[in-house]
Amino acid sequence: MSTIQATNLKHNASASNNIVLDASGNAAFAGTVVPSSSFLRNRLINGDFRVDQRSGGSTATVAAGVFSYATIDRWPAFSAGGSTQLQRVAGPTGFDNALEIRPQTGTTQTNVEQRIEATNCQDLVSTTATVSARLFADGAGVQVAVSWYYPIARDNWSSVTFVPIETITLTSGQYINYAKSFTTDANASRGMGIVFDIRNAAGRTVRMTGVQLEAGTVATPFERRQFGQELALCQRYFTNWVGDAGASGFRAIGSGYASGTDAAIVIPLSAAMRATPTVSFSGTISVLDGTTSGTLTSIVAAYAASNQSFWLLARTGSTFVTGRGAIMYTQNGGANVFSLSAEI
Repeated sequence: MSTIQATNLKHNASASNNIVLDASGNAAFAGTVVPSSSFLRNRLINGDFRVDQRSGGSTATVAAGVFSYATIDRWPAFSAGGSTQLQRVAGPTGFDNALEIRPQTGTTQTNVEQRIEATNCQDLVSTTATVSARLFADGAGVQVAVSWYYPIARDNWSSVTFVPIETITLTSGQYINYAKSFTTDANASRGMGIVFDIRNAAGRTVRMTGVQLEAGTVATPFERRQFGQELALCQRYFTNWVGDAGASGFRAIGSGYASGTDAAIVIPLSAAMRATPTVSFSGTISVLDGTTSGTLTSIVAAYAASNQSFWLLARTGSTFVTGRGAIMYTQNGGANVFSLSAEI
């Protein structure tokens, strides 16, 4: 292999040097660096599994035959033949976290996947893309079938079509650096997903982290976004309020005004949600008008979310003074949860 030795690089038409190299390997550019893929390369969100709003590091279980988002943010799972446990755990060197996948007895297949909105993958249509990850298994024979897939219509994931990329066998007892380039087709304009289909793993422990999907033929180093950025990306699809332990562990959700047994509540959003979210709650969620407190029993109506807020009509078993200000909040304790979901 030949080596070009130079300190300065200059275009024929330039009056001065365009790139200056120093002895430490640093490069100073006189103009703008224009990479073939932007520095925001990774189309997958939470590929290092740091954000875990639903479980907070606890184990989530996906039952047999169920496709569920009750896992780490942006990474739903499907389990066949038996159940699968999933949990955020410590990662290998260079990563705080990894996703641990524990298929239980009788489980024949566990899919861990992510779906990408159509608006975020138009430049990946009919071109070459590369998927990469760090993968681990604690025993021999565990296989992972990697595929990309697309929905029946733009952002309509009621039916999907899988396109195999390749199947690999993991090395027992150590992380491997996985990377593979593949070609998409016109169907990627509808949106696309990446799935890791884990087989021969019942009773085994599988881990993954540093998952990346990017344009081009090269697997570049894992793109590391700040935690606040990653959390905001996740909250476009899901956000929740969870009561904390202790006497002061209440969590304010929103405020508004009372009317009979109902309260119109405006909920500030940390990030604009993808669509009008679905509301769910468990445990005890309370509404207070300053004097009377009621427990949330149902959501009478939910209205379109803006970039800043979402509002709903909350019904309780108590009668409030109409026109009074009201607040909605979780009771203290981790069993009291209020959630908004706009997953795809």
